[in-house]
Amino acid sequence: MIYADDEDTLMTALHTSFKLGKSGEVVGLYDTDDRGNRTIDLVVFDEQTTDVSFGRESDGAEDWQQFAEPTPGSSN
Repeated sequence: MIYADDEDTLMTALHTSFKLGKSGEVVGLYDTDDRGNRTIDLVVFDEQTTDVSFGRESDGAEDWQQFAEPTPGSSN
């Protein structure tokens, strides 16, 4: 889990200093320049619901879903 909440804090080792748009956005993970910047993973998400987490259905699955309960530390 990576926290993207526009806070520049050290809550966890995986914390960004930016947030994702509630109305939807595209998030991509890309390889290094010397490896051709290939896309490793990409997700496009629509408008999000407050206090609902969004993640893969299961570890390595193609499908994404909303979770009523946050899933930090879980495999998804």
